Amino acid sequence: MNTRAKNKNICKIQNCGLKTRYKELCNSHYIRLWRFGNAEYPLKYRKRGTGHITHDGYKLFAQKREHRKIMEEQLGRKLTEKEHVHHINGNRSDNGIENLKVMSIEEHGRLHGKETKGIPRLALRKAPVYYLCLLCNNSFQIKDGQYTQKYCSRKCYWIHKKDLMKIYWSLKNGKKSQGDWLAF
Repeated sequence: MNTRAKNKNICKIQNCGLKTRYKELCNSHYIRLWRFGNAEYPLKYRKRGTGHITHDGYKLFAQKREHRKIMEEQLGRKLTEKEHVHHINGNRSDNGIENLKVMSIEEHGRLHGKETKGIPRLALRKAPVYYLCLLCNNSFQIKDGQYTQKYCSRKCYWIHKKDLMKIYWSLKNGKKSQGDWLAF
């Protein structure tokens, strides 16, 4: 007599042995049938212990950044909270021991404060940009990333806006000709 016939509450997939949920299948085989159309669809798992890469480019292994783990194994002790591991070539996923260097937080900050990927910080600064005010023609400087303004001050902005509004309403009411407006 077939063992399957004896145990009707066991999954029909060979070597499974779990209790059935629906259509003589266990929960995991039923979900595979529902998702993929095949109860014996092979699941593709990563090997345990291979880790993953975080959003900022570091390899994470067993809840710990891999470069710190490698450096701790090399030194034979745990790293303190005040020690950073620097990637010499700047590639965060290159965790070869020849690419790693232990530094204090201060040293690491000074190193990255002085240069960004080999380019000195001073060279990254843009030259100041100057504009001319539309009303008084004074030159003024705009900070990097700031909205491009057209006036040197709010006073010039409001004076010019009032003048433009006077012209607009006079044109709308027909008091001035279009030629007078263009002459402004």
